[in-house]
Amino acid sequence: MTDAPFLRTRLPAPLDWDAGRNGNASILSRRGSAGAAGKHGKNTDPDEPLAQFAITNNGREAQFNHYPLNNTYPTTNWGHGMVELKWWHVAVVNDGRYTRMYVEGAPVADNPKRVSQGLTTLGLPWLVGGHEYAGAVDVVFHGNVGDIRIVNRPLSVDEFLTA
Repeated sequence: MTDAPFLRTRLPAPLDWDAGRNGNASILSRRGSAGAAGKHGKNTDPDEPLAQFAITNNGREAQFNHYPLNNTYPTTNWGHGMVELKWWHVAVVNDGRYTRMYVEGAPVADNPKRVSQGLTTLGLPWLVGGHEYAGAVDVVFHGNVGDIRIVNRPLSVDEFLTA
């Protein structure tokens, strides 16, 4: 997808969620590796997916890591810790210039201030509930997802389905 994507999901972490077993599991990822797409440079892992929306092992934080079209290295948005058993609305919006993450309709504090235009793709499908690392499915997501939506235009905050 080269136009401005929008990702929206609602999710809770269950009480038995464990950082060691369940951390860094992707809710949604784009198949294909950074190395296969010719990506390189700082913070680049050639075996990681081209885009992944995950819950980290660091306090159940939402994270969106992607390789934009205009850079050879990734852009990462970091959310905050999310308590268990509460449904959270998380959205990622790329307006054609910047990628921003929102939790419950509010922008997160750690949105990069560098241009990240679009998403690099190798024409491979999206993967729900996990990601590939070095060509194999890695950690699978442990939790619940209410829905995932991807649209081809940036949505404004008032268009989020947070109610």
